[in-house]
Amino acid sequence: MIADNIVVICGELKKGKAIDPHTNPGVEWVYHMEGKCEFKLNGESYIFEAGDSVSYDARPRAFR
Repeated sequence: MIADNIVVICGELKKGKAIDPHTNPGVEWVYHMEGKCEFKLNGESYIFEAGDSVSYDARPRAFR
């Protein structure tokens, strides 16, 4: 935890594994550090490579 409203998480996934879809009460920022991955957001699919990033409103649709 950096501050009350900023959290940094670093993780590693093995090939073929995925992070379950999730929401949080604010903006999420993803920075891809190594390799390639498929990133899905709002029904769109993107291929990420090392150095790619995205930020998006991660709140559940009902709270936007």
